[in-house]
Amino acid sequence: MSVSITRRRFASLLATSAVSLACGLDPRQAQAPKPASSPTPLPSIEPATGDASVGSGFDAELHQREAAYAQLAVSTVAGSQLGPFIQKLANWPLAGRVSSPFGPRWGGFHNGVDVAAPLYTPVRAAARGQVVVAGKPFLAYGDTASIVIIAHGNSFATLYALLNDERPVVAKVGEIVEAGQVIAFNGSTGWSTGPHVHFTTVLNARAVDPTQFLP
Repeated sequence: MSVSITRRRFASLLATSAVSLACGLDPRQAQAPKPASSPTPLPSIEPATGDASVGSGFDAELHQREAAYAQLAVSTVAGSQLGPFIQKLANWPLAGRVSSPFGPRWGGFHNGVDVAAPLYTPVRAAARGQVVVAGKPFLAYGDTASIVIIAHGNSFATLYALLNDERPVVAKVGEIVEAGQVIAFNGSTGWSTGPHVHFTTVLNARAVDPTQFLP
């Protein structure tokens, strides 16, 4: 879904400590990741209070969660050993319709593109890269969203969120995946209103419009 958050708040989230690649977990694991066991902590999902610009209730909670997803992508791609990404993405993450574009929404800013499709629609890697997160990295904070993050270079990553649990994430942390390879299936996990993939691209430590890279 979408992210509505002030620029100052989003910049603050991105400036927090980096996340270890070990944060990625197989979604079939029963235990939540424990922040204390990682060299550096996961980005926290703070209570959605005190910021009128992002509203309250469901919207505000969603804003906080998806901002943390983007921060996780920024942190993990920064730790990759890959060279610069200089290509366009090869394909969309799944066949569906854009239900929410990148840009202003709900009085804030949506830092990705939501692609709606039926449950279990295959979700595919948008380009060749290395899987750096796969599973439920925020389960310890009560967020059940299944997420895959793929590093395509030392400053560029794609993030696929709200993936299916009944057909678990296929991708494994450390795996090299090819463009078009199935990494997961469409679902509605976490803070979601229906089956879709929240797709984010991160370039040079900030979320950018994915459509500029997509065919």
